[in-house]
Amino acid sequence: MMPRKSIPVGTRFGHLEVIGVAPLIGHRSASFVKCDCGKIKVVLNCALLNWGHKSCGCMTGGKKHGESKTRLYDIWSNMVERCTHNRERYKHYHGKGIRVCDEWRHDFATFRDWALKNGYTDKLSIDRIDVNGNYEQSNCRWISIKEQANNRTTNVRLTAFGENLTIAEWARKTGINEGTLRTRLYRLHWTPEKALSTTTNKRKKQCI
Repeated sequence: MMPRKSIPVGTRFGHLEVIGVAPLIGHRSASFVKCDCGKIKVVLNCALLNWGHKSCGCMTGGKKHGESKTRLYDIWSNMVERCTHNRERYKHYHGKGIRVCDEWRHDFATFRDWALKNGYTDKLSIDRIDVNGNYEQSNCRWISIKEQANNRTTNVRLTAFGENLTIAEWARKTGINEGTLRTRLYRLHWTPEKALSTTTNKRKKQCI
């Protein structure tokens, strides 16, 4: 059983890690803890040991607004979950280095406000314009589930220079990164020919 007066440095409780002994709060022992989000705070040891404190509050932001059971909160929570935990099922998110921007990860209300101002409805899903990019305002939009399925790299086909290939096939043919092509096509709205023939800093222009 862990001693009640102090908790060893390095002990973890969910997203919280004990980093030191804090001054007594009244007559009760406390610890300095650091959340995975970066925030440092003082928490009573009994709250860590007995009350189930698992984060500084960043993972339960929706509860403060009475929205923890809404679909939008579930979208936010799942987004943060798959980008912060190193698990096999998240190999295409956390495993590929995909992250949630700090302003969204630490505050559900900020994410909610952005969503409502940018067309969110209960029939839409969040989509990253650049599939290799992070979850952030400049790289996210709301689209239907059908559109999201059609926008997968393996499904999207592009006609240019007399050929009709998937974006993945064009990427292999030109040597241009798939994410770069998607950004040029869907964020910058370049023509297919321009997107496929414009050089990057790492490669020379080639004829197709």
